[in-house]
Amino acid sequence: DTASAKAVSTHGDTLRVTQLVHKFSNQDLKAQPDIFRLVFRGPSILEGMAEFTITDSGGQVIFREMLTEPDLEAALVYEIKSPTATRAERETFVLRRIDRFFLTTQFHTPAIDAKAIYPPTVENLDRATWNDLRQRSGAIRFDYLKGKEDRRQIAWSPLKKQTVRLL
Repeated sequence: DTASAKAVSTHGDTLRVTQLVHKFSNQDLKAQPDIFRLVFRGPSILEGMAEFTITDSGGQVIFREMLTEPDLEAALVYEIKSPTATRAERETFVLRRIDRFFLTTQFHTPAIDAKAIYPPTVENLDRATWNDLRQRSGAIRFDYLKGKEDRRQIAWSPLKKQTVRLL
């Protein structure tokens, strides 16, 4: 979705906002970085939804994905020591996931290792796009977790002029 980003308000149902300014769609040293933003809205931390957007320096949204509260909470099962987590533990975990969504360690250059093998199972990733990104040593990849084990990798494709999912 490349529509303009919604204005972020500190009022109403916005419960948490985190953002990071980082190079992504334009690796030129003189180019302005992109804005990675996660806005969590809803009636409560355990009943909300997060909008993850990447906006380029011109204000164009180049990536948008909606993440449900369960998408952010699911990995808690790997941390809890008892069969169930309390409401407070669940809320704390979701807030920590939001706050740590854009760690700089999740950005990788090159986006694709030169020796990597094309993954034919990734939806909407054609071989030409893969090969083009593999040859670009300055291409940047962002990795994030959706749900419990759904590791996602995205990169900007100059060939397609859009963000593509690599994994």
